[in-house]
Amino acid sequence: MKYAAYVAQVDESDCGVACLAMILKHYGSDYPIAKLRDLARTNQEGTNALALVKVAQKLGLATQAVQADLAILDDPAIQFPWIAHVVKDGVLLHYYVIFGADENQVYVADPDPKAGVHKMARADFEQEWSGVALLFEPSADYQVQVVTMTTLKDNFHLLKPFRGTLALTICWSILISVISIVGSLYLQVLIDDLIPRHRVNLLMIVSLGMIIAYLIYAILSYLRTMILMKVNMKVAGRINLDYLRSVLHLPLRFFMTRKTGEILSRFNDISKIIDALSSTVVTIFLDAGMLVLIGLFMAWQNYPLFLTTLISVPIYIVLVAIFNRRYTKLNYDQMESNARLNSSIIESIRGIETVKALNITDRLDEQIDQQFQSFLKQSYRYTQTETFQAAIKLFLQYGLTTVILLVGSLQVMRNQLALGQLMAFNMLLAFFIEPLQDIVNLQAKLKTAQVANQRLNEVLVIEPEPSDGLALNDESLSLDVERVSFAYTYGYPALRDVSLSIQPGEKLAIIGPSGSGKSTLAKMMVRFLTPDQGSIKVNQRDIRSMALADLRHRIGYVPQRSQLFSGTIAQNLRLANPDMTLEELSRACHLAQIDADITKLPLGYDTLIDEESNTLSGGQVQRLAIARALLNHPQILILDESTSSLDPLTESELLQSLMALPMTIVLVSHRLNVTTHLDRVVVLDHGQIVQDGQPEDLQQVAGLYQQLLGQ
Repeated sequence: MKYAAYVAQVDESDCGVACLAMILKHYGSDYPIAKLRDLARTNQEGTNALALVKVAQKLGLATQAVQADLAILDDPAIQFPWIAHVVKDGVLLHYYVIFGADENQVYVADPDPKAGVHKMARADFEQEWSGVALLFEPSADYQVQVVTMTTLKDNFHLLKPFRGTLALTICWSILISVISIVGSLYLQVLIDDLIPRHRVNLLMIVSLGMIIAYLIYAILSYLRTMILMKVNMKVAGRINLDYLRSVLHLPLRFFMTRKTGEILSRFNDISKIIDALSSTVVTIFLDAGMLVLIGLFMAWQNYPLFLTTLISVPIYIVLVAIFNRRYTKLNYDQMESNARLNSSIIESIRGIETVKALNITDRLDEQIDQQFQSFLKQSYRYTQTETFQAAIKLFLQYGLTTVILLVGSLQVMRNQLALGQLMAFNMLLAFFIEPLQDIVNLQAKLKTAQVANQRLNEVLVIEPEPSDGLALNDESLSLDVERVSFAYTYGYPALRDVSLSIQPGEKLAIIGPSGSGKSTLAKMMVRFLTPDQGSIKVNQRDIRSMALADLRHRIGYVPQRSQLFSGTIAQNLRLANPDMTLEELSRACHLAQIDADITKLPLGYDTLIDEESNTLSGGQVQRLAIARALLNHPQILILDESTSSLDPLTESELLQSLMALPMTIVLVSHRLNVTTHLDRVVVLDHGQIVQDGQPEDLQQVAGLYQQLLGQ
C-alpha cells in the first residue's frame, strides 16, 4: 500500500512532526522534519498535540483538536487526512496520519518506517487510539511552501577541484579496458593460430608483450585506486569539517533537545555519502565506459552471442527495482539503532561515577547489551539482504556464462565459430559482467547514502545562530528585560511576563526554587535562548540586533557545569585569547581565588588536565571557569550557579573579590547566603518575578524570600 504524501520519521521523537510534514505535503508544501521540529520545540520526549496545532496554524492550516470515536471515520464533514494520537504497543505515545477508511479498515500512515503505510482493522485502531484527533484544512491565507534540501547529487560539486585527476583515471581505465580486450585476443590467437601451427618464436614474442601489458595493467590499477582513495579522503575531510562547523554554529536549543550520540552518529553517516560519491563516479565514468567499450568489441566479435549476453541486462534492472525499497528501510533501521547505541554508551561513560555510586553497572550493561543486540540484528538483516542479492547475481553470472558456452559450443560444432573466439568471448564476458554488477551494487550504496544524506540534512537545514549585527562600543552597559515570556515546550511556560532593569555596575542576585526559571533568564541575557514574547535590551538596543561575538565578549556567562578541555591549565585559560601573559592569568586566578591552588601543583599552570577534569575538584573547576571569564574583561558577568560547588568560606571570599570589580554582576543561585554580598535580590517563582529589592528589606517582608531564608 502506498501514500504519496508519506514522510518517515528520522529519530524516535520525530513522529509528531513527521505526521505534520505529511499533512503539509498533502496540501502541496514540503517542510523538512528538522524545520518542523524546531518550530514545534520537539524535545527528546517528542512533540505534544498543542505544539502540532500551533505550528500548523502558524503555517496557514486551520486546525482543530477534538475528542472523538470511530464515528469520525464515516463523517462526511471530516476531511482526510488527519492526525490520530495513539498508544502504540500499549506503552509508546505515538501519532498516525489517517488518510482514509472503509467499512472494515483504517488507512494508516505510520511515520515509523518499520510499519510505514498499511491498513488496520477498525477494532485494532480503536484499541490503540486515545480518541484525540487533529483535523486540518487550508485557511484562506495558506500558501504552499517548499523548503529545498540538499540532495545526494548536490554533493558532487565537491569533486570539481579533482576534475583533472578524475579525467586522468578515466583515461587509465580506458587503457585498462583495452589491455583486457587484448588479453582476450591473445587467448584467441593462442588457441586458433599459435598452438595449432607450432609458431614458437611468435608465441614467445606475443607472450612477452602480454606480460608487459599486464604489468602496465597492474601499475595503472594501483595508481587509479590510490588516486581515488586520496580524492575520497579530501572530500571526506571537507564534508566532515562542514558538518562540524554547522553543528558548532547551531543554537543551544538544538543541543538541549538531542542526544550526543544522535549528533555524533551523523559523522559515521558521512563515510556512507563519500563511498556513494566515489562509487558513482567510478561506476558512471569507469564501469559504464568499460561496459560500452567491451560490449562494442563483443558485438564485433560475435553479434548473436552478444545479443544473448544482453538478456541479462533487464534481469539486473528488475533485481535493482525489487531490492530498492528494502534497502531504504534497512538503512534507516541500522543507522537509528547505531545512534541509540552510541547515545547510551556516551551517557554511561560520562556518568560512570553515578553508575558506580548507584551500583547499577549490571543493569546498565544489560541495557546496552540489548541495544547492541538490536544493532547487530539490524546489521544482520542488512547483510542478509545484501548477501541474498549477491547470491542471485552470482547465479546470474554463472548461469549466463553457461548459456554463452552452450550457444557458443553449438556454433563451434557447426563451424560458425572458432574455439579460440569462443574462449576469448567468454573471457570478455567476465569483464562485461563485472562492471554490470558494479552498477547493480551501486544501488545499495546510493540507498545508504540517501538515508545518510537525509539524516545529515536534519542538522544542516537548521538555521545557525545569526552572528552579524551592531557592535557594542559603549563603555558601560545597562540591561533591560521587557515583558519576556518563554517556553521550552508549548503549554509549559518557563518564564511569564518578566520585566527587569539592571544598571551599570549593579551587583544583583536572581534566586528562587528549582525550576523557577532562573537559568532560563540568565541564558536569554547572552542570547543562548530567544524570548517568545518581549525583548532583552542592552543600552536600549535589542540584543537580537547585535553582533553575537561582541555581545558574548561584553557579557560573560559562566554555567554551573563549565567544561575544561584536554591540555594544560594555562591553555584552558587562554582559550579566548592565546596571547595572554602568565601574569594576566595569575591576576585573574587570584581574583577567582584559585591562584593559590594552582601554584601548589607540581607543574603549576602547566599542569595537564583532561576533559573530565579528574585532577581538579568541582569547586576548582568552577573557579577556573570564572577566572577564564574574567580574562575577557566583560562589562557584565553572569554566574549561573557557578559557585554551587564551593564551600561557604571560599564562596564568600570569591564574592567579596568580585564585588570590588567595576563591572555588573548577575549571580544566579538557590543559596541565599550569597545575597548578603549583593546590592539587590530578584526572587523568581514559577517563571515570574515575585519580589525585587535589597536583601535587608526583603528579610522584613512576608514572602518567598523570607520563606527560603527560614529554610
